[in-house]
Amino acid sequence: SPSRGLGDVYKRQPFPKPQTDIRWQERDRNDDTGEVILSLTPIHGDRIHYEIGAPATSASQIVTDAKDFRTQALEISFLCLDSATEHETGEAKLWRNRLTLKSRIYQQGSDKMVELRSAPNAPIRYTTDGSDPKISGGNYEGSFLVPPATLFVLAVAEKQGLVSEIHRLEIKWDEREESRLDPDKSTIWKKEHRPSTTQES
Repeated sequence: SPSRGLGDVYKRQPFPKPQTDIRWQERDRNDDTGEVILSLTPIHGDRIHYEIGAPATSASQIVTDAKDFRTQALEISFLCLDSATEHETGEAKLWRNRLTLKSRIYQQGSDKMVELRSAPNAPIRYTTDGSDPKISGGNYEGSFLVPPATLFVLAVAEKQGLVSEIHRLEIKWDEREESRLDPDKSTIWKKEHRPSTTQES
């Protein structure tokens, strides 16, 4: 048989087109509420679906504003699709929020009280003896009385596999947690005052 060139024997196969993918960027986060604003970018696709609590599919909700996606969820699964079907659908990708803790000390008579808050809302464990709250922390159920001689309160929040950083609140016993006047802010009197002399004013 006549000789054939390599080009006749091996036909060049086109490289497969890359699958769809998604990228995100955290634009802002409110540490009081845990709400995050994400900017989502579809890769090799034009439609983004999302699901909370399960892997996203083509039947999941569609993201309507990819540049301003707001959520307080702890985890969201995203899936990018190409409506032209030129690119195969890639795997769903999991975005995870983070847990942040805030605290405040306030005075109740001669007692010091501590209030803790997690954003987003999650169970909190705390200690007052310096031990690791992940291991030996008590469940936080509301404001609590600080035991005498406590140097600091340690707290951690945990939910759905997410764990916050350990929050440390220093307790200063030589200071009372009281309201302090801010000369730059306006004051509202709760009752009427009618001074009759300059000295009384």
